[in-house]
Amino acid sequence: MKLKALIRHLEKHECILLREGANHSVYINSIQPELKAPVPKQ
Repeated sequence: MKLKALIRHLEKHECILLREGANHSVYINSIQPELKAPVPKQ
């Protein structure tokens, strides 16, 4: 899966960007904030 497709999928399922690091970004689900997904940058 390409990076843009993954981000689009996360945002479609109510996920928002929590923070950005040098090597990855962290998305959390706005409905269940305990669900986090690190997304690598490439």
